[in-house]
Amino acid sequence: MKIRKKLYMCISLIAAATMMFSFNASAFDLNENINTETQWVEDTVDIYSVIVDNFSKTPNYAGAYFKNNVLHISTTDVAASENFLNQISISSTEAIPEVKFNEVKYTEAELLQARDYYVDNGESWGVVEAYTLPKENVVVVDVTEFSEQMPIARNYAPIRDNVIFNRVDEGGVVEDATYIRGGYMLADATQGKTFSFGCMFKWNSTGEYGFLTAAHDIVRVGDVFKYGGTEIGTAASIQNSGTIDAALIKRTNTTYYGSNKNGTSGVICTKSGSPIVGDRLTMFGYTTVSSSGEIISITAKTTSGLTNLIKSTCISQPGDSGGALIASRETGNIFVGINLGHSKTDNCELGINWTNIKSKYDISRVSKTE
Repeated sequence: MKIRKKLYMCISLIAAATMMFSFNASAFDLNENINTETQWVEDTVDIYSVIVDNFSKTPNYAGAYFKNNVLHISTTDVAASENFLNQISISSTEAIPEVKFNEVKYTEAELLQARDYYVDNGESWGVVEAYTLPKENVVVVDVTEFSEQMPIARNYAPIRDNVIFNRVDEGGVVEDATYIRGGYMLADATQGKTFSFGCMFKWNSTGEYGFLTAAHDIVRVGDVFKYGGTEIGTAASIQNSGTIDAALIKRTNTTYYGSNKNGTSGVICTKSGSPIVGDRLTMFGYTTVSSSGEIISITAKTTSGLTNLIKSTCISQPGDSGGALIASRETGNIFVGINLGHSKTDNCELGINWTNIKSKYDISRVSKTE
C-alpha cells in the first residue's frame, strides 16, 4: 500500500519568482509528458501569493490561510514576521493588503518533517496518509487501527505533540472494485499516460455510457483506458481546442460504473451544473487526492487557444488532469467540470466547464449509487 502525504494550505508557493516582485512567464504542469513550453495568460499579479512566497523563505514561517478575506500567516515569531512584512511594503510599489499573524509552536518545515516520518515509516502501524493543517499548526495522521507499536514509534518522531491520530475506515473503492470515484486514476494504456477520472456520462442520442477525463495533446481516438489494471473502455471522442480539453471514453466493460461519490473522502455529488464565480470548489485528482479553493473566473483563457475556462485557487499536480471539480453550495454539491492544470508561478488552477462539454457532445452526467 502506498501511503499518501498531503500539505493542506489555501495559498501555495510561487517557485519561479526570482525577486520580490519580479515574474517570469509560466508553464502549467498538466502532466509529466506534456509540452512544458505551453504558456498561459494571466491578467494580474497575485500580491497575496508574492507575500506568501517571500514569507516561505523565512525561518519562522509555519503556513498561510485565508479567514474572512484576510490573509493569515502562521509564524513562530510574530515580531520578526511583522518586521519582515514592513520590509516587503517598503520594497513594493503596490499597497500591501491586510495581513494578520498567528503565533504557533512549530514551523512548516518541522511539521513537514513530522508528516514525512509517519508516511515513510507508518505502513506497519496502519497509517493511510498524513498531512499538515497550517491554521491549527498540527500534523494529522490517518490510521486504520491504533497499532501497539504506535506509542513507541511516536517517541522517536520529530514532533511528539501537535500530532492528531485519526481513525479511518479504509473501505470504499479498491483497485478491483466496479465503482470509480471522481479523482481516481485512469490510465491511457495505449499512450502510457495517466489521468484522473472526472465522471460517468450517457450519450443522450444512443443511451451508451462513457467515462470523462482530460485529453491534452495526448489521447487519440481508439486508445484503450484502464482502471486498476482492468480495461474499461476506449476513447471515442477527443478535443483539445476552443472551450474543451476532454476525452470521452466509451465503456466496453459493463461491470464498471461511475460513482456518485468523489475522492477518498466519499463526497457525494448527485447534481451537475454551471460554475459560478465565488463558488467554493474542490478538485479531486489521484496525485493530490483533493484540494479546495474558490472560483475566481469562468472566462479564463490560454495562449494556446483554450477559452472560457474555470479559474480557481485550488492546487493540483501532474496526473490530476481530468479529475472532478465539485462546487459546494447551500443547495448541495454540484459537478461543474474537470481539471485542466495548475500554474505554479501564478498560483491558480484552470478547469474545463462541464456545460460546454455537455452541449458539444449531447451527454448527461450519470452515476450508479453505491
